[in-house]
Amino acid sequence: MDALRHVETVKATDSTILTRPMQLLTADASVRGSITGTGSTLIVKHLGDWRSAVLPWKTGSMRVSVADAAFKAGGVDFPAGTFIIDNPSARVRDAVTALGLNGMMSQSPVTVRKHAISVPRVALMHTWLETQNEGWIRFAFDQMGIPYTYISDQQLRRPRTLDRFDVVVFPHVSGQVTSLLNGRPMTGPPVPWKKSAATPHLGKWDETDDVRPGMGPEGLAALRRFVERGSLLITEGNSARLPIEMGFNTTVTVTPTTRLNARGGIYRAQPVSKLSPLLYGYDQASFPIYFNQTPVLSVTARDTTAETSGIDPAILSERERMRARVILKFHEKADSLLVSGLLAGGDELANKAAVVDAPVGRGHVILFGIRPLWRWESQGSFALALNAIANWNHLALPPL
Repeated sequence: MDALRHVETVKATDSTILTRPMQLLTADASVRGSITGTGSTLIVKHLGDWRSAVLPWKTGSMRVSVADAAFKAGGVDFPAGTFIIDNPSARVRDAVTALGLNGMMSQSPVTVRKHAISVPRVALMHTWLETQNEGWIRFAFDQMGIPYTYISDQQLRRPRTLDRFDVVVFPHVSGQVTSLLNGRPMTGPPVPWKKSAATPHLGKWDETDDVRPGMGPEGLAALRRFVERGSLLITEGNSARLPIEMGFNTTVTVTPTTRLNARGGIYRAQPVSKLSPLLYGYDQASFPIYFNQTPVLSVTARDTTAETSGIDPAILSERERMRARVILKFHEKADSLLVSGLLAGGDELANKAAVVDAPVGRGHVILFGIRPLWRWESQGSFALALNAIANWNHLALPPL
């Protein structure tokens, strides 16, 4: 974007640029990275962009670890979230440079607390209420090379549907929670979505005998069991209302707003739980995100006045472990929120949660009030979602 502005500035002040030779691109423009140094351990900083976050999917069978804390190697400081790969193959080295990343080979073993990335089996779940919004996420995953299995919420009704997945991504779907749960009214005849002589363009990605049913109570129960067993559910936008209003974690709520008008703009957000893997690569004090009106999330504050004497410490510890955490919040000052677009009643948005990590059983629900993968445009927040997916089984945070 800065380069584009530079070109526009030059064009506005020096018209001779229009006479310079130009060549039509026949492929996407790309910049190759580099790898410097010698040794057996490859170290790659996470830059807070999707090209960094997607690296674990590009290394084949090579083991990729992530530093849980900052460290120093070869006289260079590296932040938490840095990728560490021992004895990288030529394929791995090429993947790093092809993504435009810069790596450093270290001769000495890296001594830092770290965890191995276990690339998950991802289900991208859609409803039959609408398919446009999830279609953009499908497009983003395809462009970035994130493997996934496309399923509908109706499939949750079938026993053991989720047994073959570690992560379910449930994109934004408009409407009331009752519609997200139950689908359309079951009036009239079935409404199929299938390829036929009359509709030859349908059925390429998915099909159903009837678009009206939703996941139903049995599908909702299956989704909750999926999370409780140690898996990850990611919701964004309005879809976050489903696990919240259905009580997956009772310490997070949707805050009603009466004056807020923030319909599809860019707003400043601030990291809160800075140790969360979701924030790997995001070292700024604030950065812009895309948000469209709702939901505005809140996490119940700890009751510091409650009497806890006589309560088993293990129970108190478990209670705190299950408390939702704010990962990212909107800027604390209403007059500092707006970057681009529309904003009125900003005091109802200021300092509210934008991204929440809600533990459920042994797993987690990541509630994106924002739209991190919006229409291939909000690329600055893509890594928030990819970080969550890549670190799906390492999201637990230390006690406050």
